[in-house]
Amino acid sequence: MYALIYQCLTLCYIGYVKFMDLDTNEKIKQLAMTVFSQLKSIEKGGESDIQSVVDKTIDFSIKNSISAEFLLEGFNIYLKNDVFSAAFVYAAAAAGIATGKIRSIAYCNAGVALHRMGLRDEAAKQYDLALVLEPYDASTNFNYGVLLEEMGRNKEAKEHFRIVKAHENTYTA
Repeated sequence: MYALIYQCLTLCYIGYVKFMDLDTNEKIKQLAMTVFSQLKSIEKGGESDIQSVVDKTIDFSIKNSISAEFLLEGFNIYLKNDVFSAAFVYAAAAAGIATGKIRSIAYCNAGVALHRMGLRDEAAKQYDLALVLEPYDASTNFNYGVLLEEMGRNKEAKEHFRIVKAHENTYTA
């Protein structure tokens, strides 16, 4: 199953980078193949854990000049196609190499993927990391509020929704 998902989603990912040179496309294919083979190994009870996949993705991205923004494009594709473990890896790797607002976005996205995987406590940690960098970010506060509501932590959820409401007029579409 992973092989078919890998092939389809990698082609979709490559579609986003068609404006780049062939060498870049090959690097993206190699990164995707590495991520999926490691995730498959974890699924089969291999020795790796998901953090080691993130670490290898960070190393590969740095070595091959793959930007955090580019990794976030991969996150979006994998999330949209319900491949949450790969979405998490790409977002967490982006957080590992980004700075500023992009790092905050990457932490938030990692939280979204973990939440979709049912890993609520881990998702909360990612949202906390994002909010340290951007405490009034509407997307992070909204997603964290939803998670906290699901966890029965309604008072905390309301505070995050209050922040979103208070700052909704400061964001433009």
